[in-house]
Formats: sequence, C-alpha cells, structure tokens
Amino acid sequence: MKTILRTYPTEAEANDAMHRALESGWNVDWMRPEPDGIHVSFLRAQDPTHVARTRLRRPTLIALAVAVPLGLALLATAIHAVSRPGQPTPAPVAAIALLPASSPTPELAIPPTSSAEPTLTASPLPSRPQPTASALPSPSAYATATASFTLARVTHVTDGDTIDVVIDGRTDTVRYIGIDTPEYGLPYYQEALEANRALVQGQEVRLESDISPRDRYGRLLAYVYLASGLFVNGELVSQGWADSVTYAPDTKHQAEFDALEQQAQSQQVGMWAQATPIQVIVDPSCSQFDSPGDDNYSKEQEYVCVTNQGAAAIDMTLWWIRDKAGATYYFPSFVLAAGASVRVRTGCGQITQTDLYWCKDGSAVWNNGGDTAYLYNAQDQLVHQMTY
Repeated sequence: MKTILRTYPTEAEANDAMHRALESGWNVDWMRPEPDGIHVSFLRAQDPTHVARTRLRRPTLIALAVAVPLGLALLATAIHAVSRPGQPTPAPVAAIALLPASSPTPELAIPPTSSAEPTLTASPLPSRPQPTASALPSPSAYATATASFTLARVTHVTDGDTIDVVIDGRTDTVRYIGIDTPEYGLPYYQEALEANRALVQGQEVRLESDISPRDRYGRLLAYVYLASGLFVNGELVSQGWADSVTYAPDTKHQAEFDALEQQAQSQQVGMWAQATPIQVIVDPSCSQFDSPGDDNYSKEQEYVCVTNQGAAAIDMTLWWIRDKAGATYYFPSFVLAAGASVRVRTGCGQITQTDLYWCKDGSAVWNNGGDTAYLYNAQDQLVHQMTY
C-alpha cells in the first residue's frame, strides 16, 4: 500500500479532494482537524485490479462529516482559552453521537466530475525517463503585450496548474485558466508539478483575468506571466505537460493554447511522447459515448472501445485510457487477442474478454458534445488518441 498525508485549509476543500482522490483510485484512511487545517490520509493499493474495485463506504464519509465540524469547534474553544487568558472560557461543545450502523444511510451528493476541481498535492513520486523535446518557440511568440495585470509573488506551487501567491500582503490561491494538468496519482503529475515549479517558484508574476474572477472553490482565475513576458499557461502546454481545456466563458487565449497543444503533440514532447508504433487503437466504430437516457444513470451503456489491429496478442496490463478532463482508467491484468476488441464501460459489471468495467463513481466520463480519448501503454507512452 502507498500512503500520503495532505493538509487542507477548509473542510470543503478536504471533502472535494477526497472525492477527486476516489475517482483516481485512492482510498481515504482518516480525516481529522488540526490547528493548521484538515489533515487527510490517503491510501492506494499497488495492484491495479484492487484499485479499480476499492471504494470508500458512505458510513465512513458520514462519520467524517460529523466528526470534522465537532473537532473544529473543540479546537476553536481550546485556542480561545489559550489566546485570551483571564477571559471566561466558552462552554464546551456538546458531544454529537455518530449514526449507528443500523441507521439508514442518507444519500451523499457527489459533485460531477469537473476538470476545474482542485487537485491533490503530494510528496515527490519516483521520476520517469524524460522525453527529448524539440525546439520550442521563444516566449515572446505567445506573450501578451498589452493587458491589465495584477502584480503578485509566488509563495507555493501546489501542482501543475495551481499556485499560492501574495498580493498586497494577502495570500491567495490561483488556478491557471484554459489548461489542465494531471491529477495526483496519475502519470505525469510529478513532471507537470516540477515544470510549473521551475517556472514560477519564488517569482514575481503578473496575473491577467478573464470573465470569471474566481472558480466555485474560491480560487482566483488567471493567466500568469513572468517578468520576462513568458506566458506560463502557454509554456506548460508547449512543453507537453498540460492539456488545452476550455472553461467557458473564460476563453480569451484558448486559440493559442489549442495551437500550442497541436505543436507539442506533433513534436512528441512531454506526455505526448509516442510509443513505438503498435496497432492498438481507440476505435470509434465500436464505441458508444452517449448512452441511452441520462448518461449518469446508464453508465454501463457508455463505453470506449479499443481494437488490436495487429497480428499478435498484446498484454495491456497497466495500460491506461483517459479523457480530455483527465478521468483515467487503468487496465487490469488483460491480454487483447489479435484482431479483437474490448469495450471499457463506465459503469460496473463482470469483466469478460470483450468487456471491462471502470465502475466509476459520480458522473459519466465521455462528453456527448465531443471529447478526446488518449490511450497509453504501461510505460506511460501515448499509443493512440481519437477525437470525436
């Protein structure tokens, strides 16, 4: 088992992080309030077949939801007593009884999958071989010359697309607009984090806004520029560590990001490094991205199909497939015969030679209005991609 410990400033951010972790194959071991925030321990099994079946039970989430506010209240009481000597101490908060195991379990509202959700921070992961990048355009090729900027200093790099900054003495969290980098626990997370850190850690930056000032998590939304004029959002896409992802209505530079992503793919840099040609493809002819009725309630009928067009069987153990927003499925121990196809269904079911099951919590994966499926091998090299 692999374990990490993370700290979040608010209960809401901790809950959002837990949901994202569950969708990435992690379990929540425990969560508790501490003076510096909400501490959460995450677990992950090494066996991908175990990961695919692991789920956190609702009673555990309910217990956490009750225990955290209680702990925060008790903590506030203790802090009040220490910080205000000689003042009357507030009456202790009454104990709250957790629901007994036999009580009915209320439904939990799990937010739909969104690429704009916060991502988990982590300790460094084992490094992977880095692809050799082709020549990239100079920073001035995609720097914005005239715009209204807010000056800030970067104090912390959370992941590939999120930073903490100080603006006029006040700390704020910034989410980069128009791009998305891999979540914690997914391939290339560490590379994206390190690329972002190399660009902005400790730097004075300029923040350019778009239509929306903040996202629903309260993070400041911005295009980020170094003092040299380097466009950080664009540079991460250009290096191949970030996807160009549209978050309407904030689309001021989306055409630039799309062009930079196409260039990175053609140059096979970053996560677009190509595997040795192999005849396994994402096959639209046997895929069904729009299931009958409401996709979220018919996920077993939503599936992406992979076909082996070669003359030899392919061991697909630990291969993985993702959508544009980063939702990722890892193949279990599985061999795809020559000329055969396999459907990866979003819902749950019994694995066969023709059907695998994502068993994904929350919302469906594939966008009815169009999406891109990326297929990677066990060495995290891109094998095939298909846009519909």
